[in-house]
Amino acid sequence: MPGFNIDDSRTRLIMPGRFNSNDFAPRCATTIQVIVANLLGQRRSHPCIPTMSLAEFRERLAASRGIEFSQLILVHRGTILGGDATRSLLALGLVDGSTVHAFPKAQHTPILRGAELPAVTNLSISRAELASS
Repeated sequence: MPGFNIDDSRTRLIMPGRFNSNDFAPRCATTIQVIVANLLGQRRSHPCIPTMSLAEFRERLAASRGIEFSQLILVHRGTILGGDATRSLLALGLVDGSTVHAFPKAQHTPILRGAELPAVTNLSISRAELASS
């Protein structure tokens, strides 16, 4: 058709469930979409700047989930994201459409041993006391 240009780079087939932010708008190339899943299987998309540090990303996710920054564990491709918190998301291997699993650290109660156990009083009940109750 005369006067009608088709941009071949924008007409490629987009597979369901897979996307690249460059497919939608050129201005989106400065951000990546990181899919964050929790233990319940719920997924949320978080737009991020690829140069964002791991610490900033962790703070953002902790705030969105209402938990403390130090209580959040992030896993990408079976590896816990930790170590140098100043590393960028791009340096950690996160690209557009990457999935990160986020969950809180387990809250455990200490096991009491020996002298730490609370004192137990005589719990035996006589038949007379049992009958009167």
